[in-house]
Amino acid sequence: MSDSTHQLVSLGFIACNNAADKGMNFSDLVGTFGPLLDALPHATLLVDEGGRACLVSSAAKALFGDQPGARVGEAALGLVPDRFREKLAGELRSTFDHHEGAKATRRFECAGLRSGRAEFPAEVCLAPLDLRGTRYVVASFRDLTPSLQAEAKFRVLVEAAPEALMFVDSKGRITLANPQAEKLFGYSRDELVGMEIEALIPERFRSPHRRERNHYSQVPRVRPMGVGLDLPALRKDGTEFSAEISLSPVQTDNGLSTIAIIHDQTERKKAEMERIRLGEAEEALSARDAFLAIASHELKTPLAPLLMHVQSLLRAFGTGEPSLQKVRPRLEAMQSMVQRVNRLVDTLLDISRITAGRLVLFREEVDLSRLVSEVASRSREVLVRAGCELTLSINPPVVGAFDPIRIDQVVDNLLCNAAKYAPGKPVKVTVAARTGKARIAVEDQGIGVAPEDQKRIFDRFERAVSERHYGGFGLGLWVARQIVEAHGGSIWVESQPGLGATFVVELPLEDRSHEAKSHR
Repeated sequence: MSDSTHQLVSLGFIACNNAADKGMNFSDLVGTFGPLLDALPHATLLVDEGGRACLVSSAAKALFGDQPGARVGEAALGLVPDRFREKLAGELRSTFDHHEGAKATRRFECAGLRSGRAEFPAEVCLAPLDLRGTRYVVASFRDLTPSLQAEAKFRVLVEAAPEALMFVDSKGRITLANPQAEKLFGYSRDELVGMEIEALIPERFRSPHRRERNHYSQVPRVRPMGVGLDLPALRKDGTEFSAEISLSPVQTDNGLSTIAIIHDQTERKKAEMERIRLGEAEEALSARDAFLAIASHELKTPLAPLLMHVQSLLRAFGTGEPSLQKVRPRLEAMQSMVQRVNRLVDTLLDISRITAGRLVLFREEVDLSRLVSEVASRSREVLVRAGCELTLSINPPVVGAFDPIRIDQVVDNLLCNAAKYAPGKPVKVTVAARTGKARIAVEDQGIGVAPEDQKRIFDRFERAVSERHYGGFGLGLWVARQIVEAHGGSIWVESQPGLGATFVVELPLEDRSHEAKSHR
């Protein structure tokens, strides 16, 4: 009998008590209370201290039929099989003994008897009641057959479910697990039932999961697969796997429970990683094709005029010995083109070394002020041809442990970029020491770099402008970043479109001249 039913019966008897105080006899009380009892959904009897039925509801007559105990004056013990009579008698005595307090109402399961002694599963609820000082027990019998049939069908569905499925009670204990759950976690069903759900989660996640579970119990909601909880799960053998969990709250006779469906994501994760690798491979192939196209163009660009100069010289020698004044400019042009090809080949070699993890630094004590001055002097001709006026702002010696060839390469790249992207504009190079770091800055007043491109241009094959208008592989700044980071430093650009750009290199100044480091 539910608490609301018991309250309804209690109110009815309170009314009867009040009527009795006014002189109404018991038969009148029964006439008053009988309809109330008949309105109850479950089979209900009023039992006296002798264990006899004083009042039987219509639902009880329909459920028990002509079974002894279902009529007024008969012993209520006749409503249950012999093996449950001692149980029912003891529960009735306990209800009368604890007529008040929290232990007054008692519930238990047993079997009932229909006409012809046919058994059925039953839930019995016993509740005490006082009527003008006389004690009674209201006994309610609920036929569990429909519930058990529904539960059996449900268990069939649970057993046949293709995913691991568990019922978890409000205390976090597993109350039901299907064969897929046994297979997934490696525990038998007997081991799983009664286990705390956190035992199936790695130790490092148990405390936060308990907090999440407690929060979920306060605000239960359906959380379908695909937007569910994704976390590592733990098998009996100690191995972990990635699990996706969907949750559904369900109200049971024992309170709120949660249905948890657990899906092993191992294969999906593998497939996802495979898709990512495939995508990366396709991107790499696309980048390789684009790079080869650019590389072939860049290598051909100086070779064509170089060939023309060679042919011109051959023609000049064919007509006689040319003057030095005619030969020298052509030789200087040829030298410049060969140097350009050499730089392109060096870049290709650097890409190969960096990609293979073979970029080796040969550190020695280096004065950056002197090194940068030498690079600037060597690059001055390139800047002059671009119409760029070069200014140096170099402090006294800035000494540290660096690979001089690699730092030379970085500064040369930045100066070549300034000549390329800021033709006809002044270029300023600064070297200074600040709080244990060396700082090299190359500032131009060229086209600048948009904020959204300022990180991207240091990636491989990236540029802020079209290669149609500006040559190069789109690798110079990427190579520079690899070299600077191999030294433990950093490189970045400060710029606004149309207002020029300042490329900054910071390198640590700690003495590491005794080391030769391979950056992998």
